[in-house]
Amino acid sequence: MFTVYHSNDIELLVKLGIHLMKSSDSGSAGKDPFTPKHVIVQSNGMETYLKQKIAETEGVCARIECQLPWRFIWSLHDGLFPDEYPHEMVYNADNIAWILLQAFTEGSPEEPDCFNPEKTSCRYPYVADYIYDKSAGSDTSSGTRILNRVKCYRLASRLASVYENYLVYRQDWIRSWSDMNDENALSGWLDELKRKHHTDFNDEDYKWIASLWREFIQNNLDDELKGKDRIHYMDSMKEILLKSTPEEFFARIEKSGMDIPKDIYVYGISSVAPVVLEFLVLLGRFINVHFMFTNPCRYYWGDIKAHGAGADDGNIDAILEKIKQRHGISLNVKNRNITGSELEKITGEHSFDTACDREYSGPDLKKDYYEKSENDILELVDSNRLLLTYGKAGKDTISSIMAYSDNDDCQINDIHAFVENEVHTDGNRVDSLLNLIKNDILNMSFTPMQKN
Repeated sequence: MFTVYHSNDIELLVKLGIHLMKSSDSGSAGKDPFTPKHVIVQSNGMETYLKQKIAETEGVCARIECQLPWRFIWSLHDGLFPDEYPHEMVYNADNIAWILLQAFTEGSPEEPDCFNPEKTSCRYPYVADYIYDKSAGSDTSSGTRILNRVKCYRLASRLASVYENYLVYRQDWIRSWSDMNDENALSGWLDELKRKHHTDFNDEDYKWIASLWREFIQNNLDDELKGKDRIHYMDSMKEILLKSTPEEFFARIEKSGMDIPKDIYVYGISSVAPVVLEFLVLLGRFINVHFMFTNPCRYYWGDIKAHGAGADDGNIDAILEKIKQRHGISLNVKNRNITGSELEKITGEHSFDTACDREYSGPDLKKDYYEKSENDILELVDSNRLLLTYGKAGKDTISSIMAYSDNDDCQINDIHAFVENEVHTDGNRVDSLLNLIKNDILNMSFTPMQKN
């Protein structure tokens, strides 16, 4: 089961994770006590924070094995496809950087002067303008330029990171580039890109980066390795996760000798690549995936728009329909709120008063959504500007989770554990403007402040 735990308090999510880990241990009689708990984190910093908080709460942190998302995905791919070659990611930033560095410094075997600005055959003027310096001394009069190898390395490293991100976030671009055979196909891709994004740009600003991928990165690999990128691996696993029954899936894992965890915990990933989120949701068909989502707002905010732009092009029916779907109409989604008494058991704290249920629970759906007028709904959707301006990554994640909740192949649980931030007022003054701003974001509202 894939379960999303929504909360605006990361420490509360850590305590929820500890509670779940203890619960899984208590229900596993005879299980090896040294079996580690598997946690997926976005960064090494989140791993350090998580382990420190667990040690602070429990007195010690042990048996916690943290992995970055793609490292976990790759290890599972090795288990599902043990005989597939290669056993490492070919299209990673390091490999791409060295391929590009070789291309910049040695050129293409077919046309070695394609990066040299002194040759009429130079096809990459943008690259040449950066990696070639005007020579000093006696060569200055001739106007010749010399290759700057430090710049070559810097550019190769930067471009490698860009291409690696394209393999995650712009897979449609990579597929299009790989299938192109001539300039006409490249021009067609650019025209489609302009239509899709309703914008215009200089074709030359985009052509070179697509040509660079096709000519050097893809064609510099052995035939056996071509196309073995992250798109290929994700497509292979997606087919297995979608078509396999639980019995078939675990039989395949057992045959490979891999020990897949029964529970995984995901922390610190407010912005997640669509392919990674899809993988985690589909994996939830076979094991328990606990997605600890740091969500700053208790309302659905996947559709908020800029002021004056309207929401969903002014289609109020579409907005209402999405809100209803998000809050329990879908048969595949179970939404519930954690009560104050449950939180006391989980966190071990007893400072929650009778208002806790109200403070930690999600909204009263009927009161807050179904009984609002159309203008109220539009005002809610077109609300807090901080959330709109700085929350695009989280907004996309919220929207993607909702889209998967309508998929018959996915089962998603939603659990809400939001907390109000304490704000004490004294006349027109407040003791914490930061908490006031947090509460505005939490409730998707805006509190005007008067200057004293």
